[in-house]
Amino acid sequence: MGWYPQSLVTDETLIAKLNKAGGEWVSYGYYSGTGKADGNMKPGDFMKYKDVLFNGSKYRAVTFTEYRPAVIYKERNEDSSHQSENGYSVNQVYWFRFDPIVWDVLDPAKGLVVCHAVLDGQPYNNTIFEKEGVYYQNASCTNYANNYRESSIRKWLKEEFYRTAFSSAQQALLQETRLDYLSQPPCTKYDSGNCVDKVFFLSRKEVLNKDYGFDWAHLQADDARTAKASEYAKCQGLYVYKNPNPVVVMNGNASYITVTAGEPSDSSNEFFSVDFYGYVLASGMSEVVTGVRPACLLDPNAQIVQCKVEEVGTAKSAPAGDVDGDGKVSSADARLALRASVGLEKYAKGSAQFTAADADKDGKITSADARLILRASVGLEKLS
Repeated sequence: MGWYPQSLVTDETLIAKLNKAGGEWVSYGYYSGTGKADGNMKPGDFMKYKDVLFNGSKYRAVTFTEYRPAVIYKERNEDSSHQSENGYSVNQVYWFRFDPIVWDVLDPAKGLVVCHAVLDGQPYNNTIFEKEGVYYQNASCTNYANNYRESSIRKWLKEEFYRTAFSSAQQALLQETRLDYLSQPPCTKYDSGNCVDKVFFLSRKEVLNKDYGFDWAHLQADDARTAKASEYAKCQGLYVYKNPNPVVVMNGNASYITVTAGEPSDSSNEFFSVDFYGYVLASGMSEVVTGVRPACLLDPNAQIVQCKVEEVGTAKSAPAGDVDGDGKVSSADARLALRASVGLEKYAKGSAQFTAADADKDGKITSADARLILRASVGLEKLS
């Protein structure tokens, strides 16, 4: 169910045709810094993509003029990135085919499924600030760095991934679910509280659930927990396990995020993740590009039908006004647009959020857009 760019196109004839297919380049708006966790990371236009339909298939082109840092506060260079070691270089164009998303069924009665592969690489937070050994999501110190509810990756998952991967009919099959994100061991100040989401990541408790086919011990290597990274994820700069011996089964494995905050030495910045061997460790750092392996709850009584690839959304297809990507226009969307108009939210031009927030389509986000969205939320305006 759903589609996502995954496999690298290597056919030179097809690549030549795709290069002539047109399409509009969109900035990812990825963040980088100057080498310090000072909260001053900035989005840039150094890495872009475009989606095209060609002969009944969908493809995504990716190019970058500078390397994406594996740690968001680092500078953009080859030494700070995993892209080069993954085989991807600056000033090249790479094409990836949208492939069907394969899901592992963990609980058929509940409808809980998780992606079979690690589909992408994203940081937990786009900005990070360190003060006296404690890490926060920004310089205002409003949330600890490992607060999932307020994290950049939750927002990315709800907006970019949700819109890119599913058709509107498939989005309707995803159950809106209340999820409690609690630290482990229990430590109230690092709890994220509850969220109501349609797509999410598994928790530490879930990746240790023997009823889902996983080993119950967190320090036990477990093949059932491991996952391979897609080529697209590697191009995004995700670190993958590499061994000179090609038969080593861990080759190509990537660590991936859980939503459970960790409580070891530096608990304000750590969360539990699943590593290349299947260990569940509190070693995830919120400023590091980490593996994305989404999960969701499907209606267990619904018939799941794959859509046509052209039916899944792109960044340009965001519904006008729906800034938070929840499928409806509300006062919450107006608030996000207003925050963006004064620089408190950063949306790269051409991104899904920018397109949705720019209600009057004048190429910028202003308080006038926020007003239009608010009026639309109560039926006084119709946005197109």
